[in-house]
Amino acid sequence: MRFGEAIGAGYRNFFRLRGTATRPEYWFFALYYFLLFAVALVGIIFVATQARAMGANPPNIPFICLGLFIISLACLALLVSFVTLIPLITAQVRRLHDAGRSGRWLVLEFILELLNALYDRIDKIDHVASVVIVHGILAFAQLGISLVILFFLVQPSAESRDYAEYR
Repeated sequence: MRFGEAIGAGYRNFFRLRGTATRPEYWFFALYYFLLFAVALVGIIFVATQARAMGANPPNIPFICLGLFIISLACLALLVSFVTLIPLITAQVRRLHDAGRSGRWLVLEFILELLNALYDRIDKIDHVASVVIVHGILAFAQLGISLVILFFLVQPSAESRDYAEYR
């Protein structure tokens, strides 16, 4: 599968969690997501740098227009990132199926991410030693699960296709 075909397959299978995705299909789509996000980020940084070079003090019309342009560019980048994130997650689930693993590994990672974010907020409010310890344990567990999932994603296709009937 080539780069363009992988992008098309990713968007065609937008909400499809059943079935499998080959390694090239997933990794090309992940590369596409990374490149799309990087281009949007560089564009925002470039425009923001140009606005900073104009000076933040004068409240003139071009500066206000540039500020509105930065905000609209950031909103567009956020929208494109979100619209592309959903097929990336479904491609991850299908890639895990192709490697013979369950997509529930991603649910576990998501739960750990939510708990980690929650304890991060609690840690900023009330710096208690037990909260810091739990936050550290959650961060370490999340790193471990992320590495396990990465290991699963790079595995070749499984011989026993438990998920092949959904293909």
